Amino acid sequence: MLCLFFMCLMCWLGVWQVHRYHFKKNLLSTYQQRLIAAPKPFLQVADSADGLQFQPVWATGRYLNALTMLVQNQFYQDRVGFHVLTPLQIPGEKKLLLVDRGWIQQGDNQKLPGIDAVIGDVKITGDIKLLNEYQFTLGKNILEPDVLPLVMQKLILLKLAVLLIGHFILLLCD
Repeated sequence: MLCLFFMCLMCWLGVWQVHRYHFKKNLLSTYQQRLIAAPKPFLQVADSADGLQFQPVWATGRYLNALTMLVQNQFYQDRVGFHVLTPLQIPGEKKLLLVDRGWIQQGDNQKLPGIDAVIGDVKITGDIKLLNEYQFTLGKNILEPDVLPLVMQKLILLKLAVLLIGHFILLLCD
């Protein structure tokens, strides 16, 4: 009886692995196709229900520097730091485009690093990244929600939308 149970379990796991293989193969194919594609205007693809992952886009707007956020414990070349996220207000749009402006190193003294404000209208180009909401946190995600810039362990758009009263779509800039 126990052998039958394990045989069924192994068959089910084998089928699951085949499904994961096909999912990853399709994901890689989409990524490679979009890597060489020309960027489209963000507003042209923003309302699309699917197919946004890795889509190259461009947008013009103004950074809301006061709402800059930091995602902590991000590693780059064996150094710890932060990803800098700043909302971009596109003229005539209610939704904000959340732009990953890159990585900055954490200082030795545990103080938050200085972040240069970007003034005026900017044109940005990048790839859309859909977020994986299944990440774990060590304790509270946002330790001090009343202190800006917000420092968080992971990006949860629904909580940010409530906290900052806005709706976001994430864009990774080149």
